[in-house]
Amino acid sequence: MFFLGKKSPNSIQEYVRHFDMCMNPQVVNLLTLGNYPRKIDEYLATGKPVVATATKAMDMFKEFTFLCQNKEDFVQHIRSILEDQRFISRDEADRRRKFAMEHSWQNCIGSLGDAYYQSESKKESVYGRSKA
Repeated sequence: MFFLGKKSPNSIQEYVRHFDMCMNPQVVNLLTLGNYPRKIDEYLATGKPVVATATKAMDMFKEFTFLCQNKEDFVQHIRSILEDQRFISRDEADRRRKFAMEHSWQNCIGSLGDAYYQSESKKESVYGRSKA
């Protein structure tokens, strides 16, 4: 692991291209428990294996990441990725990218809109149509 200091946002992609994997360790507390980890979508979009702290918010990524309960899990998963070529195969990278692309802002807003209209529809069927 190398710490290279601050880099411009435009240059980050060139660095990530050379990563063996991406990591997202977090302190588990009330803030991180429900925090949506946008960084994970970005990491998965690179196709790289991702090792991250297990939280409730990370459950949705469990099939595409290596989730860790403690530092020993981090060491074990990192070692597995470095030793087993399956985890860095093109098929696995494509699978991670495809999943990440499902989490675009457009898809998220569309899902929010769908949930809103379904909620309104249920209210109308329970309470009857409003006379506006």
